[in-house]
Amino acid sequence: MRKFKVCKESEIAEGQGRSIKVLAKEIMIYRIDGQLHAYDGLCKHMRASLISQGELKEYTLTCKWHGWQYDIRNGACLGKPDVYLTAHTIEITNGDIYVCVA
Repeated sequence: MRKFKVCKESEIAEGQGRSIKVLAKEIMIYRIDGQLHAYDGLCKHMRASLISQGELKEYTLTCKWHGWQYDIRNGACLGKPDVYLTAHTIEITNGDIYVCVA
């Protein structure tokens, strides 16, 4: 697993997210209830970008292509047991956000 510095912690406001590219992967980072969450940024259904084609309302991220929904706090696909977004560990050092990617 490799660790990559992606941005400053102050750059992601509460309820907001951003997309980054790491090792040719689109990764999204969201701050929800003060916690940072990082996932692969593609829907598990048809691999649509959840950053450009997704909509976040409270804790639910909805893919606009076909309506698949995910709980942004844990990556679980709502209504589809055993389907989760691929999560990435986040580390914060001196205000910098690092994402760990395999």
